[in-house]
Amino acid sequence: MATITPIAYNNSGTPISGTTQLGDLAIGDTSQDYGAYPSGYTFWSTPDLDLHYVIAYPVPSGNHPNPLSIPCYVGFFKTPTKSDADFINLTEYIANQDNDPQNFLNAAEAQNWLTTNGYWNSYPVSKRILFLGDASVNTVASNISTYISATGQSITYSAVTMGTTYTGDGGITTAEYDAVFIYTNGGQTGGAGIGTAIQNYVNSGGNVISGVFLWNVYSLGFPHSAVTAFNVTNVQSNSVGSFSVVTPSPITNGIGTSLPASFSNGSPTLSSGAQQLATFTNGVNCLAVRTVGSSTLVSINAWPPNISSSSSTICKMFGNSILYATGAI
Repeated sequence: MATITPIAYNNSGTPISGTTQLGDLAIGDTSQDYGAYPSGYTFWSTPDLDLHYVIAYPVPSGNHPNPLSIPCYVGFFKTPTKSDADFINLTEYIANQDNDPQNFLNAAEAQNWLTTNGYWNSYPVSKRILFLGDASVNTVASNISTYISATGQSITYSAVTMGTTYTGDGGITTAEYDAVFIYTNGGQTGGAGIGTAIQNYVNSGGNVISGVFLWNVYSLGFPHSAVTAFNVTNVQSNSVGSFSVVTPSPITNGIGTSLPASFSNGSPTLSSGAQQLATFTNGVNCLAVRTVGSSTLVSINAWPPNISSSSSTICKMFGNSILYATGAI
C-alpha cells in the first residue's frame, strides 16, 4: 500500500484544522478522510512516499493539470529514486526555475531552501543532537550519524568534550536540541552545574540518551535517577556482551544481540516509571526507557566509545535510541 500525504492550497491566512500550514500549502497530518473534508478545500495526494522524495508547491492560478479536470492549486515533483543525490538535484532544478540558482552541499541545505521558499518536501527532518562525553565524543557522534544516515534519517550534531569545566549553562535548551546524548569517563565529568542543566532540559521537554559512568564520576552531585531510566549505582563492571530482548521495540529491532564485553555498571535498577527493554544474558539491565512529562529518556548500560564502526550493534542501539527518543521511529 502506498504511503501518501494529503495537501491542499490555503491562502486564507487561517490554518485548516488537522493540517500544518507551510506558506500557502496545508499539509494533512492527522488520521481523517481529507477527501471528504467539509470546508470546501480540495486535498491532493502526494506520489508514493515509499518510492520517492516528493516536493509540493502551490499553483495560485488553479490550472495545474490533473486526471479529474477540475481546478487544482497544488503541484508535485518527485525524485526518480529515494536518494540524497536525486533530492539535491531536483531541488537545484527547482531553484534554477525560480531564478535562484543553487549548488547545495548536502540534502539538509536543499531542504532548508525549499522550506524557506514555501515548498513542502518529504525528506526526513534532521534531528538536532548534542553529544556530551570524553575525548572520543566526536568519533562516537560521527559513527552514530553515519549509521542514522544509512537508515534514511539524518541528524545534525554538536560534540562537546566536557573535561571538568563544561556546565551547559544556558546552552542546553529544547530550542537548540531535540535530544542530548551524554556519557562520561574518568576525569571527563563536566562542571558542577551540568546536572542542573540536564534536569532543567528534561523538565522543559527535552529528551536524553545516556550511557555509562554518569552515576560514578559526578562527585558534586548529578540527578541521575531524575534524568535517566536507571537508578544510581557506583559499581563499575564489565558486561557479558550479549543481550536478550525483554520488551520488543524499534531500538533493538533487527540490530543483532552482541555488544562489546566491556565497561558497564554493575546491576543498575530501574528508576521510577522506567520500562526494561533488554538485559544482558547474565540478567543485568542493559536497556531501559522512561517517559517524564513530554520527555523520553533512554538509558543503555554500555560505554559509547566501544563503538568501533557505524555498522556495529552497539552503534545501532545508540543510534536507534536517538531516533526513538526524538520520535523518528
